[in-house]
Amino acid sequence: MQTMDWGDLRYLLAIARAGTLSGAARRLEVNQTTVSRRLAAAETALASRLFDRVDGKFVPTENGCGGDFTGGTSRRTGSSP
Repeated sequence: MQTMDWGDLRYLLAIARAGTLSGAARRLEVNQTTVSRRLAAAETALASRLFDRVDGKFVPTENGCGGDFTGGTSRRTGSSP
């Protein structure tokens, strides 16, 4: 397994917030193909699908989002560290 490039996290967050690759690209001011490549690289490095495509939107999978990265509260529960 490859190691994940931590720089890819901002791309994953933008996809989660925008819901589309083109929306994420606009937020990041990059080309849509760059966002697509960074998503593919992260999924390869983690050997896991991070988003499902549902009705034309990218929705984080359980592996892709341990919490709510869209700006709301976390779905994680339990005691704090």
